[in-house]
Amino acid sequence: METNLNVELTIPELYKTVSGLSGKVTRSDLDRFKEAAAAWPYPLSPEEVRPLESESERLLSGRYRWVNGKRSRGLKADVTRAGVRLESLDVLREKSPEIAARVEDKIAAAPQNALSKTLSAMARETIVFYVPRGITVAEEILLDVDLSETGRNGAMKIWIVLEENAEATVTLNLNSARQSDGNLFLNPMTVSVAANARLHIHEIQSFHAKALSLRDKMIRVEKDGAVDWITVEIGSERSVSDLTLDLRGDRAQARIDGVYFAADDQRFTMRTRQNHYGKNSYSSLLYKGAVQDRSRSTWTGMIYVDPQAGGTDGYQKNDNLVLSPEARVFARPGLEIITDDVKCSHGTTMTEIDPDQVFYMMSRGIAEAEARALIIDGFFNSVLDKITYEPVRVEIQSRLDRKLNR
Repeated sequence: METNLNVELTIPELYKTVSGLSGKVTRSDLDRFKEAAAAWPYPLSPEEVRPLESESERLLSGRYRWVNGKRSRGLKADVTRAGVRLESLDVLREKSPEIAARVEDKIAAAPQNALSKTLSAMARETIVFYVPRGITVAEEILLDVDLSETGRNGAMKIWIVLEENAEATVTLNLNSARQSDGNLFLNPMTVSVAANARLHIHEIQSFHAKALSLRDKMIRVEKDGAVDWITVEIGSERSVSDLTLDLRGDRAQARIDGVYFAADDQRFTMRTRQNHYGKNSYSSLLYKGAVQDRSRSTWTGMIYVDPQAGGTDGYQKNDNLVLSPEARVFARPGLEIITDDVKCSHGTTMTEIDPDQVFYMMSRGIAEAEARALIIDGFFNSVLDKITYEPVRVEIQSRLDRKLNR
């Protein structure tokens, strides 16, 4: 495809162009997108090494904080001694070129589509989290991004690499301390989970109401590896979030749970793909969403089963609550199976709040608005209760409460 791209495009125009990409993207297109992003002012501070000092930070194994380009990082001493790294790719290349080369090789093996290639071309920095073979990171790793400065954009790659028999839990918290006149956030994330490794990841997007967010996640899981992924969409005026899961090894598995709540005039677009290449692999995807006011949500899912992937067990479901007459939900699950001996299913539901449930709660003295809010809480809690880092979980609940006018 050839794109008529001018580096003088406004941020909303650029967002619209990139979010509409499909199929292949040419080298000339990538060069144009890269040129457009290179024209942005993008000041970055040197990475400050800062100990985990606050009460909430002491619950963590490590933290990388990015606040409008100001960067700091910190790891507990025992985690550092174990060889775990949490830093920019530039620092990793300088201090540990052998590890950097290994990380880059792992990342290069992950799949790419038009959106991931484009966002990678436009990215201005790379953050790396690396866990060596056989190491378990006992407590959470927090990647905290605050984008809220007028005129500031974020364009960062995030690479997560777990070697064989490693295990870690990561929370990616994308948020805004205040609202600006508009920000664009671009984030291609690539994850490599080696044989018998396990990654738990919580991804929360709660930017301010004028932000634009474009994110793409590419995940590769090897033999007997496992990923548990929880994703939450609450913020931004417009958000596109793609997730591609490649179960490459035999008995690789993944469980993906998503929650989204769109209100006012928000537009959320989510596209997921579960690719099964290994024998006896397993994937389960459940997205639960609510829309109110004039908001829109769109989810498109696909399970692909390769001819060599006998014994696959794949599942996907999208459940929705429609809370206002003008709100809209678009959902399309899909299956592409090119082998026998598989168990795959998909489905989607769109419902309103059951008036009988509201009546029952009101008969016990609960006001109607609170009754509806409690029902929505119950709808989401099966997913949100899995978020293990309490400060982030509390903040998510606070954002949901504000949308429910509590």
